[in-house]
Amino acid sequence: DPEHIAPGVNHEQVIEVYDHHHGFEQYWKDKIGEKAVIEMIGAAATLIWEEFINRGHAENISTTSANFLYTGIISNTLNFKASVTDQRDITAAEQLSEHTNLPPNWIEIYYREQDEMLLADIEKAVHEDTKVQYIDALEKELVIGQMELWDSKAFVHDHATEIKATLETYDNPDWFMTAPSISEGKNYFYSESEMVKELLKEIMEATFDGDFGTTPKLWLRKEILKELNLL
Repeated sequence: DPEHIAPGVNHEQVIEVYDHHHGFEQYWKDKIGEKAVIEMIGAAATLIWEEFINRGHAENISTTSANFLYTGIISNTLNFKASVTDQRDITAAEQLSEHTNLPPNWIEIYYREQDEMLLADIEKAVHEDTKVQYIDALEKELVIGQMELWDSKAFVHDHATEIKATLETYDNPDWFMTAPSISEGKNYFYSESEMVKELLKEIMEATFDGDFGTTPKLWLRKEILKELNLL
């Protein structure tokens, strides 16, 4: 989304774009043509690795770069459990693993370290990963917070006060927090909007007990937005 690019980036100086989110393909294709590589797969890091291969530099990738790209694929695909995961993501991770020096239990280490970092300042973490999105079918905006954690259940229930306080700063009653729980393969939700709860039940088979909900599988926010835009 050109509106969410870091303010220090001059759009006129962008010469290539690699992304895995839908919605702004035409903007970038009009601007830079074939140099806009936007494909609906699990991870943008997969596209970068494929470009390493296409340019003949795969064998020369540094260990640090391989570590970053491998971890990016794990993160973007929720450890390959998100429905957006493509075989290309799995293949890229397998190929990259030959160039990494990560420990065997790196995935759990990575997510647990993310948990510790995010929980150190919950309101800041929630704010930095909240998106306000206009949904055409609803003719209104939704405020959607997202926290990807190794174990999300405790986070959503124990920190509902901080979540609510942060999301209510957007002055919109139609907010919700979605928290993929990597270790369990499901999402946890928190929302006080009855309209939002009904939407999540409809598009994701979510079940709610009061203001807290769950899903039978993992969902990324971009997948939720895609379904909302199909209403």
